[in-house]
Amino acid sequence: MNSNDDIRDSFPTLEEIPEKYRLRAPVYQKQILLRSEIRENIVSAALSIAKISGWPSLSMRKLAAFIGCSVPLLYGYFENKEAILMELTRLGFSRLEQSIKNAEKQFTDPAKRLKNMWMAYWEFAFADKESYQLMFGIGIHCCDQMSGHLSQYFVSTIKSVLKINMESEVDDNFVLIRFYGYWAAIHGLVAINFLNKENCPRLNQNVLNYALNEVVVSN
Repeated sequence: MNSNDDIRDSFPTLEEIPEKYRLRAPVYQKQILLRSEIRENIVSAALSIAKISGWPSLSMRKLAAFIGCSVPLLYGYFENKEAILMELTRLGFSRLEQSIKNAEKQFTDPAKRLKNMWMAYWEFAFADKESYQLMFGIGIHCCDQMSGHLSQYFVSTIKSVLKINMESEVDDNFVLIRFYGYWAAIHGLVAINFLNKENCPRLNQNVLNYALNEVVVSN
């Protein structure tokens, strides 16, 4: 979803609009901004419902009641519930990507950088639990963005760590094997914690630190 600033930047200047349409241009611009804001409100409301009663409870009828609008109005902005879920998934991956990129910049040492990136992944999962569940299909549906776009950040850092430890060029397939192994471990820990709500925060942190240390040491 584009921000309002991005939408404003895409507007033509007054000089670019044919003279006969210039008086109507501000009206069109306001309509575009209003439509963007309504889409944002719909998506935000859907996430709120998930936080209250879980993703399976989400429906277009319940969403309309939550917002205080008619069901047909929702269909004017999203084709169906799946379209709303896909937009939420896209936004979730965008936030996760930014968190990982920020973590990547905090250290120059590849091993510390790799550990920090996985820590950012872990923290995102619990800070935005409902989005994570949606993004990675824990009881909902699966998305392939992690194995594609986001994986590049981890693969690059893993390769740097391996080069230092092995003092030679590293085969790309070997790097991918390591990445999927690490991802399986961290994602598995997240999923276990979602399912086992009795785990205490201290135990979670100890297990996470153990797993991350094993990730770095195993290189």
